[in-house]
Amino acid sequence: MGSSLILRSALISVVVALVGCTKSACPFESSSTVTVESATPCLEARVEACLDAVLIVRNNCSEVLTLPIDYAVFPGDAYADPSVEVVPGAGVNYEVRRDRASSTDASGESYSIPATLGAANLTFRFRIEHS
Repeated sequence: MGSSLILRSALISVVVALVGCTKSACPFESSSTVTVESATPCLEARVEACLDAVLIVRNNCSEVLTLPIDYAVFPGDAYADPSVEVVPGAGVNYEVRRDRASSTDASGESYSIPATLGAANLTFRFRIEHS
């Protein structure tokens, strides 16, 4: 009985160690502020980066934000359309494909994600740094 309890405790410790992404386990520990060209104050955007970069956008504008699906990771057949629409008041977690980095060097990766807000073209730009 005692060895069974020790084994279960050891398994729980392993599971806890494997779940989550602590700063020491992240290959990308920091990211830049997201800039939006053309400046659009009604969009809130930030990046979270650990194993992959995730662009998190909240659309507080009165028009639909459209992002291309070919810059992001989506489950197979998640979208039949070539873009993701983020309606006013909604948000999206957009996991960026690493092969779509606009530049890569020893210290990190830079991204430029095209989008539209209504009829206006804009670009989300950010950088993630390797630890």
